Amino acid sequence: MTKKEVQQRVLQNGKPLSLDKFEWDEKTKTFSSNENDLVLDFAGISSCTFNTEGNCTFKTGSECVVVRRDVYEIIEIPEGKKIRLNEYGVKGYKVLVKKPKKVVLTMDEIAEKFGVPVGNLKIKK
Repeated sequence: MTKKEVQQRVLQNGKPLSLDKFEWDEKTKTFSSNENDLVLDFAGISSCTFNTEGNCTFKTGSECVVVRRDVYEIIEIPEGKKIRLNEYGVKGYKVLVKKPKKVVLTMDEIAEKFGVPVGNLKIKK
């Protein structure tokens, strides 16, 4: 993968990270940056090493590692999990879990969905 291809996988503030703000070693699959607040999407790409600062979010393949320079910490990214590093200067990370989408239905929509007249619906308190 070229540095230009990596750039499309690394966002900061919703935009690809500038090429001069990171290094990419194709041979060792090592990404390095002094930037915080990055979103790195390397889903399906295994055996990568990431040298970053805090508050970065990672989605990777298997056997990937983060080396945090701000707190001198090495983190093995759990396979199949999306993680977010704690803020600058604080060790650790959180596994991000998709929250179920909240659905709001009107009484008419509920009646139609279940095939009953609106007048037959009862609300339990």
